[in-house]
Amino acid sequence: VNVNDEQLLNQINIIVNPNPVNDEVTISYIMSFNTKYSLILTDINGYRIKELINESVYWSGIEQKSSFSLEELSNGIYFLTIKTGFGNKTIKIVVNR
Repeated sequence: VNVNDEQLLNQINIIVNPNPVNDEVTISYIMSFNTKYSLILTDINGYRIKELINESVYWSGIEQKSSFSLEELSNGIYFLTIKTGFGNKTIKIVVNR
């Protein structure tokens, strides 16, 4: 990741609501650049739990909002990674029932 890519990654705004999550989560995100992207959920050991969005096209400045059921997950810490053509950004999600 070069300096320009890192600056772009810092411009990704991801909001997870609620967090901690009970059964359903809403993920909102906005980026300041056009890119293909994927949203991937992993456990604390890095094991891929599910790919929430696969290779979708994102257009700069348009807020995306998606809801997902996480009821099959056990209580614990998980990570949501948004993978873009410029690199990845990861945030923590806590499942607590």
